[in-house]
Amino acid sequence: MDCAPNTPLTKQQAWDRALSYRFRPHDPDAFENTNTPWAGTCMDCSGPVNPCLGNLYRGQGACNSRSCKLTGFNDTEPGLVYLVQRASDPAMAKIGICEDSTHNTRLKVHMRNGWETAYTRSFTVGNWTQYGLTVGSPPMSWT
Repeated sequence: MDCAPNTPLTKQQAWDRALSYRFRPHDPDAFENTNTPWAGTCMDCSGPVNPCLGNLYRGQGACNSRSCKLTGFNDTEPGLVYLVQRASDPAMAKIGICEDSTHNTRLKVHMRNGWETAYTRSFTVGNWTQYGLTVGSPPMSWT
């Protein structure tokens, strides 16, 4: 069985691909490979970006600014704070925040990866501070 060769991109191919992903590299000659960050500017918001072309190819956006980011937690919509844990050696836990909607799959993905949901707390827009989610505040109580 023959597999397709993993041919490296030329600098021109990389440049063209970067532009198609809406980011303009600062230095076209700085491209090394698709797994190396390449500094540039977002063509939509003019913000600084440093993506890997491979990540862009797999669907990750080049820019994480509020105006450009298409995925992740939207702080203008209802949210869910969660605590997940894993009974491994050593035991682990992590806190996260995600969209509180029926189509959100964040906790299901954590479960498939061996995490157990310990607690969740929903909140509405503008009310997140009442749950202790401010910088420098005491930790929130889950009970």
